Amino acid sequence: MLNCIYCFKKSLICLLNCAFRDASYQILMNPVKLSIFLNRFEFSQTHASRLENKIRVGCRVVLKNLATHQIMNLRVVSPEQACIEIGDISYLSTLGSELLGCQRESIVYVDTLKHSSAWKVLSIGR
Repeated sequence: MLNCIYCFKKSLICLLNCAFRDASYQILMNPVKLSIFLNRFEFSQTHASRLENKIRVGCRVVLKNLATHQIMNLRVVSPEQACIEIGDISYLSTLGSELLGCQRESIVYVDTLKHSSAWKVLSIGR
């Protein structure tokens, strides 16, 4: 278990970062966030999002943190499949919910209780 935690420096950083944790309660309690999330999620499931190469559930995404210049290779998955140690984040996490529906070169702003961060989408894969 300890080997799993310490062998990936990036995953240790991610475990401590609130942007990768489940944010479903915060989304449900804020009607504006809930409406935006539902619109993004619904659109991400359409054929049009595939044609426009937008992020949807199952996509691999390469992100760059604009403050630290850290590069992250993540996959947006359902909450049951989320495992940050292997780079799978839930679409209900703070970052995952903001990524849905974004295109390449988009900048995503993530606000958590402790800080805010900006991420640039470098590439989107299937």
